[in-house]
Amino acid sequence: GHVVICLWDTSNVLGASWPRTGRVSDKIGQVAEAWNHVHKVFGAYGQGVMYEIFNEPWGYKNDAATYVADMRKVIHTAGLPMERCILAGLYGSADIQSVARAGWDGYLSYHVYSFWLPAGQQTRENYAAKVLWDLGNLSDRVYITEFGVGLDGLTSDIGKFEIEQDVKVHIDSRSATGDWQHEASNLDVDAELHAICARNPE
Repeated sequence: GHVVICLWDTSNVLGASWPRTGRVSDKIGQVAEAWNHVHKVFGAYGQGVMYEIFNEPWGYKNDAATYVADMRKVIHTAGLPMERCILAGLYGSADIQSVARAGWDGYLSYHVYSFWLPAGQQTRENYAAKVLWDLGNLSDRVYITEFGVGLDGLTSDIGKFEIEQDVKVHIDSRSATGDWQHEASNLDVDAELHAICARNPE
C-alpha cells in the first residue's frame, strides 16, 4: 500500500485555524526545505511513500498555471522525484481537471464532500455522479485523500473541527501544540520520524 505525506499551510494567527493564505508563492524556499527534510527521512521507501506537495490551495483560486509553476519550483528546489509527487486540485483540492489542463501530468489528489452539493440534492446518487464527473478521464492517477461527511443526514462543524485538530502535532499517542511556522513543541521530530520508520519497515 501507499502512504501519502501532505503539507498544508497554517494560520497567520498562532493557535487559530484561520485565516490561511492557501498559497506558497511567498515561501517556496521554506516549503522546499521542509520537503527536502521529509525526503531525507522517507526517500528510501520509494513509491510506498508519496508526497502531496500542498493541501487545498485555496489562495490560487482558478490560477492553475501559477499554482503548477509554484509546485514545480518546490519539487525542483527540494530535489523530490517527480514520480512520487502529488498535486492537489484547486480550491479545496476539488478541481483536478484545471491542474491537469495546466500541464501537470503526474498524480493528483482530490477531495469531495456531500455538503458541496446544493441543499436538497445531497443524495448518494448525486454524490456518486459528482465524483465521476470530477474525475473524468484522470481516475487512474488520482488519490482521493478526503471524502464524505453527512451522507446519512449528519451535520458537521468544519470550523470547530479545524480549530481542534490543526494546531496539534500528533506523534503516536503524544500531542504538542504548534505548527510548522511557529513550532512550540520540544519533541525531537527527527528522532520521532526515525522511530516511526523503524517500527514500520518497508
